[in-house]
Amino acid sequence: MNTLVDFDRLQSFTDGDPALEAELLGLFVATAEGYLAGLEGALGEPGLWRGFAHSLKGAASNIGAPAVAELAAAAERAPPDPTRLGALRAAFTATRSKLDAHLGRKAIDADMNSPLVGR
Repeated sequence: MNTLVDFDRLQSFTDGDPALEAELLGLFVATAEGYLAGLEGALGEPGLWRGFAHSLKGAASNIGAPAVAELAAAAERAPPDPTRLGALRAAFTATRSKLDAHLGRKAIDADMNSPLVGR
């Protein structure tokens, strides 16, 4: 499995701005949780499964979460599978813990009063 977080990739989006990092990571967490829920609901729907896996892959790639991106890419190419979903959830949880530690907090609050949240 790849590295959990590529902090160079993250910094390329934020120029090291901690407020922007917190906002982007909060958005990533919220959307990734939604995609994981979508994958769970799509276990009997290969087309939906691929779509949610593809979206999760893109979100993870954008912020620099290569382990999640790699597993999501594999899920996108495979039929719906609860074992794959479990591996994705585990990678996301580990990635989120690493991001939380990076931000110096126990948890990322997805509701950061951002005008982007909820769009």
